[in-house]
Parts: sequence; structure tokens; C-alpha cells
Amino acid sequence: MICEICGKREAYFKVEIEGAEISTCKVCSRGAKILGTLKEETFQEKLEAKPEVGEEEEIVENYGEIIKKARMKKGLSLEELAKKINERESYLR
Repeated sequence: MICEICGKREAYFKVEIEGAEISTCKVCSRGAKILGTLKEETFQEKLEAKPEVGEEEEIVENYGEIIKKARMKKGLSLEELAKKINERESYLR
């Protein structure tokens, strides 16, 4: 399974970060709410899986502003958010 944060082929945990459930490696799961562990065959299953018909992802142009509003609504500083998602504050800026 591939870590959805750093790309390593060592994702062993399903975690929740900012309301999103993602697969992460041991390092990237630090500070996140761990929901469970992943089965080893899950990676192969995903490779073989066919995409759902009609399933689309939409990229929103002003995603940065949306994230900022949600962060401020929760009363988090940029520094606090960076710690929660294990990212550098400068990267988020």
C-alpha cells in the first residue's frame, strides 16, 4: 500500500486528518487519529480494481481559502495545523 502523504510503499495505517481518511506509513501517521491497520493485499487489490463509473473528483480553484476558513473556524493557528498534519508551517503559508 502506498502512503498517501509521502508516497512510500509502506502504508500500514488508515488515519483521519482534518476529516479525511487516508492511508499512511508509520512516520506520516504520527499525530493523526489512527482508525486501524491495513491488510497487506489491499495494495494489489487497488491496482486491480476498476474505477467506479461516474465517479469524478473536482478540483476547486480557491482551495487555499477554503482550508484557511475551516482552520480559522476551528480556532487553529497555522502553526497548530502544521503540527497536526506533520507539515512545515512555511509549506502551508
